[in-house]
Amino acid sequence: MTNGFDGVYVGMLKLFALSYADDIVILRESETGLQTGLYILECFCEIWKLKVNINTTNAMMFKKGCRNRGNPLFYIYTRAV
Repeated sequence: MTNGFDGVYVGMLKLFALSYADDIVILRESETGLQTGLYILECFCEIWKLKVNINTTNAMMFKKGCRNRGNPLFYIYTRAV
């Protein structure tokens, strides 16, 4: 476990996030875990003097064997994404 954010197993690999250029995907197995991941992202950005463009930020969840019940709200910088 790393900073309360334990990632997702994909086969034999444990992934915490995927990134490419200026995009990032936070991987987590629960709603609370995803919110924790967003908080960790906030802290990282604060340390390195970066900003998240909330206007282009999206959050979604996928659940195996579960019909779409709508995506819950997630927050970054106290704003819903």
